[in-house]
Amino acid sequence: MPDLAPVDLNGVIATAHPVMAALAAGVPLTLLMDLADPAGPDSRTVLATEVADLTWLHDLAFPMAVADLDAVSGRATG
Repeated sequence: MPDLAPVDLNGVIATAHPVMAALAAGVPLTLLMDLADPAGPDSRTVLATEVADLTWLHDLAFPMAVADLDAVSGRATG
């Protein structure tokens, strides 16, 4: 019987489909479901009435590490 070693599938899953890449990056599944539904929630109403933490969106758009950001800004890291 061959030895079975754990396999990290995150790279495989993330490159399989853009939706999987978004999920791997931390985009909430419920958001993707809402966006895929043509009759989904009214985004303008939701944005006007709910406070959102959009840090995940920033991290998805700008995937640099915090240390990289410190280097770019010229701040010293501890």
